[in-house]
Amino acid sequence: MTKTCRRCNKVKNLDESGPDRRTRDGRRSYCKRCQSEDRRKRYHANPERELPRQREYRVENRDRIRQYDAERAERRSELQWASLARGRMRRYGITGRRVEDITRADIIARYGDRCIYCDSGPFEEIDHTRAIRAGGEHVLDNVVPTCRECNAWKLQTVDKELIRAFDAGRAAGRPA
Repeated sequence: MTKTCRRCNKVKNLDESGPDRRTRDGRRSYCKRCQSEDRRKRYHANPERELPRQREYRVENRDRIRQYDAERAERRSELQWASLARGRMRRYGITGRRVEDITRADIIARYGDRCIYCDSGPFEEIDHTRAIRAGGEHVLDNVVPTCRECNAWKLQTVDKELIRAFDAGRAAGRPA
């Protein structure tokens, strides 16, 4: 379904308008972009009036904002996993390795939502069983859930040695 924005007079999808319970279709009469522009103009016209309103909103909705920020960070980090893996491979000069789009749900379905190493810590980070820096791939078979402490411990104890051996092999002429 579509709706015409009353401010910019463009026909847009309904999801491009904010919610409004008072209207028949449940959407505002103007699009999110126009609403954002209006808010920006209102702020710049009178910042000393708008800043206290923003502070008051943040205080009254602190828990809601924290929950939203946590969910957003989780979605963003999940979307960036593959991109970060590709960037690290490029930076280390590693070519020909697979990179899959892996979601948190995929990892939880396979291993559960606890740290694979200590079994008591929460799933806070992913760990590549064979580190990307040591020639590992970013695939579900090479990724496990870990807590921050165990992931840092593994890097310092296990991965550093594998990385040194991998780099020594590359220096000797073996391909990455």
